[in-house]
Amino acid sequence: MDLKQLRQFVAVAQSGSFLNASTMIGLAQPPLSVSIRKLEQELGVTLFDRHPRGVVLTQAGQEMLAYAQDIVTRAANLRKLMAEISSGARAPLSMGFVGSATFSLLPRLMQAFQRLHPLVEVSLSEMTTQKAIAAISDGQLDVGIVRVPLLEPAPIDILPVENDHLVLMVPPGHPLPANCVARLEDLSGEPFVMYDRSMVPNLRAVAVLACQTAGFVPHVTQEAVQVCSVMSLVESGFGLALIPHKVARRMRTRARFQEVTSGGTLIGIGLALATLADGATLATRRFRDVAMTLDEEEYEEAPTIGS
Repeated sequence: MDLKQLRQFVAVAQSGSFLNASTMIGLAQPPLSVSIRKLEQELGVTLFDRHPRGVVLTQAGQEMLAYAQDIVTRAANLRKLMAEISSGARAPLSMGFVGSATFSLLPRLMQAFQRLHPLVEVSLSEMTTQKAIAAISDGQLDVGIVRVPLLEPAPIDILPVENDHLVLMVPPGHPLPANCVARLEDLSGEPFVMYDRSMVPNLRAVAVLACQTAGFVPHVTQEAVQVCSVMSLVESGFGLALIPHKVARRMRTRARFQEVTSGGTLIGIGLALATLADGATLATRRFRDVAMTLDEEEYEEAPTIGS
């Protein structure tokens, strides 16, 4: 007894005749009849009562049908599962992301990817850029959404997926004029809330370099890891801070945000997709392909920063 015979048995039982079954499965009637007869001989029972107009299941045939259908269905499902695994449709994907990616990029990217590849099992972990780069380099993570620019070279590929810039967050009641573009050059005497030097070195380096370009080393009163924590400290009055624009415009706070320049230009940052330079999995390559086709978000009308 093999799977082919079970499929043939189910076809005959469902169609009610050898003739109809032979058409259904694409096998001539004589070899189909021989195959079923051999199955009956092997099992030692008669599965069908044969009549001129067709066949009827015997008691043994009725008992066998449910089992045969279950085996045939399971075999079909198994074949489909193996095909999905072979094609990468069910391949797992591990991804790390910086917290600020959740404000815009991560939801849009995941929705686009899951529409195209709904069977891929994605595991998500929030982490700093530094940890994501290390995990990808060590093979512990497939892909990361990280802050750029990066400080040090690493054996990874970087695909920029979201451009952004830093804006100035000003505590409630601060005398700095609003409704204008601030100049970092005018803020050398101000206290700053800064990103943690060990946990968020990239974003901190960009902020500190912007201050140095403006001609001063910032006086740091407090440090924090998460952007939301930095913003809370600013709202509490500990100082100014430089915040990603796409995060700032989604926040409700008593503090205010306004555009700021250093050396006459905006302070550019962004988010990028980080993957292994070599040896990326099929799921990773597909995720990267989706990211390459993702358009920059078109925001709904919102108050301009500084207004």
